[in-house]
Amino acid sequence: MSSKINLDQVLFSRAKWRLKLLVPCWVFQLLVLLCLMGIFAYRVVDTVEHYSAENNNGSIPMVEIVWESTNVAFSTLALVCTIIEIAKVATESLTPFAMVCTHVLKLTLAFAMLGLDITVYLSRTDHEYSIVGLALDCGFLAVAVFTFYYTIRAYRRVLKYEEFQVNEGAKLPNP
Repeated sequence: MSSKINLDQVLFSRAKWRLKLLVPCWVFQLLVLLCLMGIFAYRVVDTVEHYSAENNNGSIPMVEIVWESTNVAFSTLALVCTIIEIAKVATESLTPFAMVCTHVLKLTLAFAMLGLDITVYLSRTDHEYSIVGLALDCGFLAVAVFTFYYTIRAYRRVLKYEEFQVNEGAKLPNP
């Protein structure tokens, strides 16, 4: 039988992921993202239920619907990225490049959600959900920045291995 080397598993072993750091960060991210999805899904349902009453009063709550729907969608995308990272660790194929890509996406989504929440907080009078959203967004952003920093360090560590050149007289394994 021939042994097939999977490059992702080689990069996974070279990255030397510290699960004692990653697992609590992932659990926190999952909890925060599920809370954000739940809060804003509730808000979407509440806004849609009262849409006709608001429309009759002359104020169309389109800003609220767009804000709440966008928060649900962005939280879902970030949750999917986190689940993909966890699944790749379970199969020992999480590469630093994949982790950098998912964290760039998660940081972009986190900044967008935070910007939306700040905008709605400053322009609307309904502050109770905005403050909760702001707090959860800040927590998610803090953990995402921490794991992004750790990912960059792992990525640089793997790049050092790629710069290593095998000497002419070195013994190579038989295929």
